Amino acid sequence: IQITDRQFQAADEDGWWEFTSGNGPNTYGVTNQNGPDGDGVVADLHMPAGAEGHGAGSSPSATGYNFLSDFDEVYLAFYHKLSPNFQGHNSAINKLIFLHDESIGAGDSPMSVQLAGIGDGPFFYRVIVPQTGGDQTGSPVAYNPNVGSVTVTRDDWYLVEIYARMNSADTSNGVFRMWVNGTQTHEYTNVRWSNVDRKWDAFKIMHVWGGTGDITASEINHYIDRVYVSGK
Repeated sequence: IQITDRQFQAADEDGWWEFTSGNGPNTYGVTNQNGPDGDGVVADLHMPAGAEGHGAGSSPSATGYNFLSDFDEVYLAFYHKLSPNFQGHNSAINKLIFLHDESIGAGDSPMSVQLAGIGDGPFFYRVIVPQTGGDQTGSPVAYNPNVGSVTVTRDDWYLVEIYARMNSADTSNGVFRMWVNGTQTHEYTNVRWSNVDRKWDAFKIMHVWGGTGDITASEINHYIDRVYVSGK
């Protein structure tokens, strides 16, 4: 069933929540720009010149949606573009999307979608399962492209589609699939999102740059246009 379908006509809409940090350099809002859906407005998550990586202790701004029901399976689609001067953090950690398996306030986020790459790229999409905190233990696991390759370049729009099925308790049988502009890049059927019984129940967009250290040479932006989420 459809969970949410947001086109970003305004910064505050469609039952989504917004968080503007008082302890971080980046800002969430909307900006006038022609995106793939053709309405002339897109979401803009940006950091100013001279900003330090978020690993230094700052809190990024964000927008997200708490599902009205919990789901074993989730499909997520969104359009994404990097600004022409986007600078990848020198740790290659450029987080963008988070899918949660409990209320966002509790802190658990078993999936983060990242842009892997440094400097001016090239970049590619990957997923990290933190496996630390809450009911998760162990070292983070990176799920890199394993069935296809799409290079992400700056100033180009990409349609990203994700399918995620929660695993059984204490069993590595979760599923993760990703498509970029229609090309499948990821196919994993052995994911352990959680060590206990969980369901997907929240989603957020948050530009986390790094990693500690590194400084933005100029303002950098993630642009998002239309986010669709369904579940069962």
